[in-house]
Amino acid sequence: MIRKAIRTAQNYAPWLRETKNIVYHQVRQTLGLVHDPDFRFIARLPVRDDDLFIDVGSNRGQSILSMRRLRPGAAIVSFEPDPAMFRWLQDRFAHQPRLRLINVGLGDMEGSQVLHTPSYRGFAYDGLATFSRDTATAYLSSKTLFGFDPARVTISEQVCLTRRLDAFNMKPTLMKIDVEGCEHEVLGGALETLRACSPVLLIERFYDNPAVAELLQSLGYVEVRPTGASFEIGVTNRENMICMTPATLATIQAAAEPGAAT
Repeated sequence: MIRKAIRTAQNYAPWLRETKNIVYHQVRQTLGLVHDPDFRFIARLPVRDDDLFIDVGSNRGQSILSMRRLRPGAAIVSFEPDPAMFRWLQDRFAHQPRLRLINVGLGDMEGSQVLHTPSYRGFAYDGLATFSRDTATAYLSSKTLFGFDPARVTISEQVCLTRRLDAFNMKPTLMKIDVEGCEHEVLGGALETLRACSPVLLIERFYDNPAVAELLQSLGYVEVRPTGASFEIGVTNRENMICMTPATLATIQAAAEPGAAT
């Protein structure tokens, strides 16, 4: 209810968003917190010299900050299709070492697509921007806003560049995917990378898209949950899923055993 109230208030006082973001950032930095508890699992992953984390759907850099806090030595490549958000990221993170920002959206095709951003009373919800118009229109409702009036919803459109992850020839150890309903397309454009590198995936739960589950299963991925100092196969029922191949899981479990070499 508190989040719903804050979300509603932003529509009448847009300056609240930046104030909220500044306060959240300062609190997290002071207390050593991450923006989303689901990210805490990163601290359980074995440290590798070649750690490369890929952030698909950067928005305002929340994931970049959490990844850096949990794994300071990892290289990060962050993809954000929205040119305005990309400029905001450049202004904020230009000083960050081992961080590469790329102004394209990831999908299963090379070219361009229309990015849909929902607004309410003229307040843009840039965190909900997506290449899926249906998804862009579905979130804002009486469930998410007090006093909701559907006539106040608008959808802006912007053509953005899209590329396949496979075209970048990267070797990620971790991929975070938060693309508001376009997870299947991102994975479809990363098949070679996934087969070659088997990166751990943190992916927004896809309740309404069984095709994503089928694709991950065909690639040998299973859902896992944190347990003790490691992971086990199982469901978390949280907003995000942690997925990895059984071979990766076995390697992580072996590294977590008492007396294992570090």
